Amino acid sequence: MTLTALAPRAFLRHALAAASLLLAATTHAAGWPEKPITLIVPSAAGGAADLTARTFAQFLGKQTGQTVIVEDRPGAGGIVGTNAARNAAADGYTFLLSTNSTHAANQFLYKRLPYDAQKDFAQVGMLGTFGTVGIVAPDSPYRTVPELVEYARKHPGEVFFGYYSSSSQVPSELFKQRAGINIGAAGYKNITQIITDLRGKQIGFAFVDYLTAMGQIDGKGLTPLAVTAAQRHPAWPDVPTMST
Repeated sequence: MTLTALAPRAFLRHALAAASLLLAATTHAAGWPEKPITLIVPSAAGGAADLTARTFAQFLGKQTGQTVIVEDRPGAGGIVGTNAARNAAADGYTFLLSTNSTHAANQFLYKRLPYDAQKDFAQVGMLGTFGTVGIVAPDSPYRTVPELVEYARKHPGEVFFGYYSSSSQVPSELFKQRAGINIGAAGYKNITQIITDLRGKQIGFAFVDYLTAMGQIDGKGLTPLAVTAAQRHPAWPDVPTMST
């Protein structure tokens, strides 16, 4: 299941639709479900995937009358959780909330993977896709992308970006390459650590998913630089795209 940025009501509709697809895909199994269902999330609690999974689990639980257990299995860019799902019994009671990291980017970022994204999994339904937004501390010396580029050129090697998955790493590396700037990278286990270090100015900026960013930006905890999508996000009409 791929994640996307949806307004709350739209997301709920997609969650319900995905739950219906899951039910339709498993109707061949007489009496399904007869026991709790496990939904593995290949990332840490508190992030977009975790929040999405818990919302979806509520819908699925109501539809099936069974308990849906959300199991966060972070680590190695989603490899740990994905491999756990691969090794689970193929009995229709364990599902994986896959992402662009686990089923697209990882095969290019890692020399070896313990799973084959195409052969080891059967797609059930899609919840959507989440874009990312660049964020900085409110009192950062740069508050726009051009200001960040100028600062990085004047202070080569001093600016670091934080990342916790390929969804946050790839946009940062691409930005670094296209801007032609010398900046460093700092890897984190989860988004919470990145938010903390952004506020403490241990890192200069990060690209994070919309869902996580909304609470931080709307609460004035962090400042948005630009979104990576082709169009501006309706929640932040004044925030430009990376291409503008």
